[in-house]
Amino acid sequence: MAIRKQKSLSKKDNGANGQSAKIEVIDCQNNGVKCKEHLAVINENYLESYQYLEGKNFRESIASLKNAFEKTHELQDTTCLKCAQLFRDTITESLEDIRDELQKMSTGIFKTKRYQSSYDEACDVLEELKKGK
Repeated sequence: MAIRKQKSLSKKDNGANGQSAKIEVIDCQNNGVKCKEHLAVINENYLESYQYLEGKNFRESIASLKNAFEKTHELQDTTCLKCAQLFRDTITESLEDIRDELQKMSTGIFKTKRYQSSYDEACDVLEELKKGK
């Protein structure tokens, strides 16, 4: 079982520059059959998060990733547990990237308090998700 996070360059996927983040199952003992619907929703939330991120709407981006993370918990079949964990790890990694970006914008010489609440929210959601793993 393996997944791949890819950048799609199709304008159909939207995004200001035509790119979208996407999780794809490339090797699964069930051929992705059992998680097909879940993965579609996860990818939809992931794309939505990416679009919000491009527009600097960090709160909505975080909320979309949180929704994607919660959807992974519906994959309860024992053969899907590894895939679900990889999905969660990928989503958590994206949240950490957002948190790090927000931290840079809310600290240092060029800091702005405008992003402080989004940074706090990203930290809270990350903590909540890591506890719920």
